[in-house]
Amino acid sequence: MFYPLFCLCIMWLIPQTEGGGGSFTEQPSGVVGIVEEGAYTFVCIYDSTLDDKGNWTLTDTNSNEVIISNDTTLPGGTVADVVLSITGGNTLFNLTLSNIQRIWNGSTIQCSLRYTGGSIVTSTSATIEIYWLVELQSQTYERTVMAGDSFNVTYDITDSGNPNVTPTWTFNGTVLVDNSRVTIMDNGLQFSTIENGDIGTYVATFSNAAGDTTFTVTLKDAGFPVQVTLTVVVMLLVFAMVMLT
Repeated sequence: MFYPLFCLCIMWLIPQTEGGGGSFTEQPSGVVGIVEEGAYTFVCIYDSTLDDKGNWTLTDTNSNEVIISNDTTLPGGTVADVVLSITGGNTLFNLTLSNIQRIWNGSTIQCSLRYTGGSIVTSTSATIEIYWLVELQSQTYERTVMAGDSFNVTYDITDSGNPNVTPTWTFNGTVLVDNSRVTIMDNGLQFSTIENGDIGTYVATFSNAAGDTTFTVTLKDAGFPVQVTLTVVVMLLVFAMVMLT
């Protein structure tokens, strides 16, 4: 006697999906990493046939929203291509962003689809992280040195990139380790009392998800120190005088 009422109460307690009983089987979520000026396709798949209308919402870090429903060019030159199709009872809604710029770093993206009756279903959102290279004011340094020289070589970072990284140093292709004559500093190298074995190429590599940026230090040998050269000249003069006597 109370069975129909009991069933009605149970049905009322079960959450209902707005617009129908379908659900997203694929949707944006988590953090999506994209290399600057690269491309990425966001996908929404809904397991029900919806209207052939929908939009994507791109929200920047200042909470400004850009509604994308058609192919368009976004601020900063990022190109948006939208494709909506209905296949096998599923609604597929894709957004491809290309030439994506760092101004969208930290933005969120989500899709919305509409039932024919007007009800809206909205996906979860993903956070966009844009990766870009470290930029240096200069990437090369060259110096002619002599045994006993002491000096510092530093680089200037104009953009720390994303993600920010600490460089790794190599010397003539081998990992550089601090020693009594060469010290790795926060922004370069310190050379103390150069020896012949320190002549060569030093490379700092800043490597992140966007790629590598390098700073190359080339030390060239100036030859024998002045005092050694003078000693040789004196010895030759003495030898010549002895031979003449």
